[in-house]
Parts: sequence; structure tokens; C-alpha cells
Amino acid sequence: MKTKFKTLLIMLTLGLMLLIISCSSSNDKPTGPPLTKIGDKIDFDAYQWRVLDVQGNYALILSDHIIEKRQYHTTREDIVLAYCTLREYLNDEFYNSFSAENRARILEVYTPNWDNPSEETPGGPATNDKIFLLSYAEVLQYLPTQLERIATYEGPLDVWWWWLRSPGSHTDFAGVVDANGKVSFIGAYVSNINGSVRPAMWIAL
Repeated sequence: MKTKFKTLLIMLTLGLMLLIISCSSSNDKPTGPPLTKIGDKIDFDAYQWRVLDVQGNYALILSDHIIEKRQYHTTREDIVLAYCTLREYLNDEFYNSFSAENRARILEVYTPNWDNPSEETPGGPATNDKIFLLSYAEVLQYLPTQLERIATYEGPLDVWWWWLRSPGSHTDFAGVVDANGKVSFIGAYVSNINGSVRPAMWIAL
């Protein structure tokens, strides 16, 4: 009798343990990282980025701050984005500064280069880029207010203007967002050494 009782007690104990393990497994499912959404700020490689758009498992990100000051083109001449030195730099030296793992997450995308909407200065041919500058249209779409466009360089008080890929009012000018966050269709001459850079890219999340 005692043997049967002990056997029954052991079976009940084992059954209770299995029930606890089963409940624990079902309630403690890993949730994974939080979903990335528009407006989030994320770290990607050495920089912090602002999420402008999310499409499925891909996100359009813009550097949250100015990463450096650099000319749109090294000489003042008639130039369009496809042939400017800043585009070459972003898709070569800057792109290669990322880790191999992060480079594999950066998508190459088709970027149309529309004419200047007020002066009709030609934007030149469309390009395929991994890292690019925003256009007039993209800034107005993703950063609709001036406050959202204001960018700093080396500190919260160091507000500066930054390049767009769109053409300026003349063929040797490129569009910019000024220090107050206003989109300038006039822009600045392409070899201006005070121009600054906020790169954008599509990445796999």
C-alpha cells in the first residue's frame, strides 16, 4: 500500500512540474526588439539616425545631426548630383567606413533628381545610390516643419545649414536647408566650404 502511495505521489509531483514548465514556456515567449517606427532615433554604426519612413522590414534613415562639413563639389562649376564629388564620397569613402555587417544592410536605391521647382535648373540624370542626400520633395514630405529640419554639428548651440541633392537656382548652385530649417530653392554655390552633410539611406532592420 505504501509503495502504491509513493508511486502515485511521485507521478502527481512529476505531472505538476511538467504543468509548471509548460505554463512558464508559454508565458515567457521572447518578444524581440521593439518595432522601429517613424520618428524613432536609432544607432547605426558610429552615428545616430532619425527614422523617416518604414516599409516592411526596411527603414529610411537620416543622420540626426550633421556629420561633417564638406563641399558639394570641389570646384565651382556647372554640376549636377550625378557627377558631384560629394555623391562620390558618400558612396565610396563614407560607405566603406561602416562595418562589413552594416554595409550588407544598406540598400542600393534608385534616386530621381528632379529639376529645381522654381527656377527649373536641371537636376540631371537619376542615380543608383547606397547613401544619398534628401531632395526638396523628400524634405517637405518627411520633415514638414522648419523645427524638424534644424540640425546641429558639434553641440546643441552649433546650428548649421546642410546640402540637398536638388539643384539650386543656378547650375553651379545646389539646394540647401538653412540654419533656421527653411528649404532654400536658391541654395548655395557648390564649392562652398561651409556646406554640411546629413546623409540618408535605406537599411534592412
